[in-house]
Amino acid sequence: MGASLYMCNQTADIKSIMESLVGGIPEDFPDLARKRWANSGQLLQARVQALLLDDGSRTVGEMLKQGEIFYADIFGLKKDFSGLSIPTPPPGLNWLFVRAREIPLTKIMDALYKRFPTRYHPLGEFGDNDLDGTTRNDDRPAGDYAFWLARVTEAEVSPPTNITTPPSPRLTLEERLLAELGHHAETGIHLDNDRVTCCFGTRSNEGGERPVVCYREGSVQIYWQADQFNTTVMHCSPYWTRQVSF
Repeated sequence: MGASLYMCNQTADIKSIMESLVGGIPEDFPDLARKRWANSGQLLQARVQALLLDDGSRTVGEMLKQGEIFYADIFGLKKDFSGLSIPTPPPGLNWLFVRAREIPLTKIMDALYKRFPTRYHPLGEFGDNDLDGTTRNDDRPAGDYAFWLARVTEAEVSPPTNITTPPSPRLTLEERLLAELGHHAETGIHLDNDRVTCCFGTRSNEGGERPVVCYREGSVQIYWQADQFNTTVMHCSPYWTRQVSF
């Protein structure tokens, strides 16, 4: 049963890859280019294999360029990150992201709503339109800044033994949601399908609640969680988070 299911999944994956490759052939394929590739089968196979075996490793320059493309595609914002100061990443953090200050939290939320099902569960009397006014973050650089995360689907830092003193520096809600948008744009996969990321770097203005983010029931879910509770609603694993460095 297990081997049979694996073969079915493998066949479905290969079919999807084939459809994407065929879909990438341009309708206005120039005659010269078409004939070149039609007569260069081995070279074409080598290029496709290199593409398919790419493990996602990127240089800092490539990741900054990808960040510029990300902000142009998702927010229609033209940026140049080439002069940005890049911190040295701790071991295990291999995903460089950039926080562009022109984009407030409400615009990040708008981008989520446009791209896939997203459910924000307001804190008390506050609604979606007041989200920027209900949060305060740990200190961050005044302008655009780069930060490192681990390129993993599930939150990788286990719950702290004392939730009032989580790891430092602490991930903010904006950083977690930008990672959601970036990871999904690149892979088509959502973050935290099994675990939940608690954004310890963001608090409500009241001071006693932190946002948690996960993917459940076919949508990205954003909740507020009071410090005194040791489990989140929906029975997610409590208070996992992600290491961040900036």
